[in-house]
Amino acid sequence: MADLPSVSQIQQQRKHFIAAARTIMEELKANPDLDDDDDVRDVLSELSAQLSAMSLGATSKPRGIMEMKFQLHCAQETILRWDSSPEITNEFLKSVREVLEVVDYSRTLSPQGNGSREKLLHDAESILHTAMERLEKEVVYIHHRAAEPGLCSPIGEQNQAEDETFVSAEEDSSLSAMGSVSSGWELGQYVPTCLVHYDAVPMLKSIGDLMFAANYDTEFCEAFIGCRREALDECLIAQGVERFSSEDLTKMDWATMEATIKTWIPAIKTFVRVYLVAEKWLNDQILADHNSINLSFFVDSTKSSMAWLVMLGEAIALGPPKPERLFCLLDAYEALTSICSDVDSLFPDDAGSEIRQGFHNLIESFRAVARRTFLKLGDTFSSDPCKEPVPGGKIADVTRYVMNFIKNLPDHKHTLNSILQDQGDDALNRCLLSITEKLETNLQNKSELYKEHSLKHFFLMNNIHYMVSKVNDSELRHFFGDEWIKSQIKFYRRQALYYERSSWCLLIEILEVKDEGTPRSKSEMRERIKGFYLAFDKMCKSQREWCIRYPQLRKEVRISVCQKLLPAYLAFVQKFARSYLEGHIKYEAEDLEKSLEDLFEGSPLPTPRSLSNYWKR
Repeated sequence: MADLPSVSQIQQQRKHFIAAARTIMEELKANPDLDDDDDVRDVLSELSAQLSAMSLGATSKPRGIMEMKFQLHCAQETILRWDSSPEITNEFLKSVREVLEVVDYSRTLSPQGNGSREKLLHDAESILHTAMERLEKEVVYIHHRAAEPGLCSPIGEQNQAEDETFVSAEEDSSLSAMGSVSSGWELGQYVPTCLVHYDAVPMLKSIGDLMFAANYDTEFCEAFIGCRREALDECLIAQGVERFSSEDLTKMDWATMEATIKTWIPAIKTFVRVYLVAEKWLNDQILADHNSINLSFFVDSTKSSMAWLVMLGEAIALGPPKPERLFCLLDAYEALTSICSDVDSLFPDDAGSEIRQGFHNLIESFRAVARRTFLKLGDTFSSDPCKEPVPGGKIADVTRYVMNFIKNLPDHKHTLNSILQDQGDDALNRCLLSITEKLETNLQNKSELYKEHSLKHFFLMNNIHYMVSKVNDSELRHFFGDEWIKSQIKFYRRQALYYERSSWCLLIEILEVKDEGTPRSKSEMRERIKGFYLAFDKMCKSQREWCIRYPQLRKEVRISVCQKLLPAYLAFVQKFARSYLEGHIKYEAEDLEKSLEDLFEGSPLPTPRSLSNYWKR
């Protein structure tokens, strides 16, 4: 093909021809009288006939091997010139189409005796292969060059200026189309992004169409899918999702596990509702003319990242059914069920069945482990290993833990009712009652550890009152009902009465004088008042270290003690002060009352802890 004119020579001839034609048009516009000149009219008539013949020849004249050789030569120069260029242009793509046209033309020719047809086909296929290799590299280059920075974040993490520059008015229709892919995705909720700038999409589509037309579809798919997998993996990494093996997760402490779960939950929701939707849109644009492979193409691009997320979820679900895991498990289950319909719509039919089924299995895994964990709560709480009495009759750690734990369960009542539906109606209510019954049994057992009967009753009063308060001040009251609340109030008030009888009433008995007609000696009365003061001081010193958390209950118990103790003391003093107790009255009634006001403030000594303090507050 060396005897053919170069591309530069052809371009120079075209420039001269175009310049001459423009000169003729300008002269005719400037001199309208030329239309009356017969010579001019004859020249223009001949020119018109020549142009008509050229147009007719372009559509009807069969193209020969020489013309194809020339076309191939021109295209080759363009292709080789762009082989080292940083990016290709539409001129390059046009040249590739011309080479492809030569290949198709050569294949329709009958074999030539001189081998010209075979040589033309060989040359064209060689140039086409070079162009396809260049296009395959261009697919990778476009992804690296056109990947949008910061597109792995929800819209809340990007400012308004970025949003306005990211989406142009011409793209509104495309974005609306993206929004219709998934029912869970809404315009304005997230930046609609395909992780590749929209300006690059037409070029990627043109490259894809050309490579498919040239039967280089396998090469295009490998390059494109590889880039998409890498982009989606980077998206997950940007959201903080790490790759862990099952062994890593089984050895992980709870704090790290909890942080992993809290990262994984929003990541999988965002990935499905934003990035997979955008990825589906991108696939629809690139493979608009290849619907038969569109879904399998999308599945191949996304299955690696989805497998990563599902595997991490399965490893999380395999953990032991410990109470502290329940709320994370419920959050994960709720997140997965909320995007289940999105996954089903993104991965329909047989092509997406593996991903779809894996996702449904993951939901079932979380449902099963959340259900098992919840049903074991009562047994877990009742097995509190503490064998020492709680100092000062305080609220036990297990009481705090359980009540603060179950106080959060109503936030998940719909989910819990769903996973407990095989337990019958009101399953959640019955389970909650069972948990508190086992807690009460635990508290009864703990109260038996006290040697003082008064402290035993004080402990039960304190803890049952705490339980009632937690129920009354939360959504739990709708689950336990008024009857349960009334019953528990009666119980802790009865324990308060038993506490008074086993402590302060014993002091009152010291002041009681039976058989009033019997003469009393001064020494007897003085021993009585002395014994009272010793017992009172000892009891006050001891019970200052006892603790009632709630101010209202503390006030009520103090008032009740005062109402029983002070009248008895005043009556005794007034009756025997002059005759028997002169010089032996240590306290006025106001002094006793003041001492009682210091009771139940709690001990500064540290309290042993038997359960995690995660839920204490």
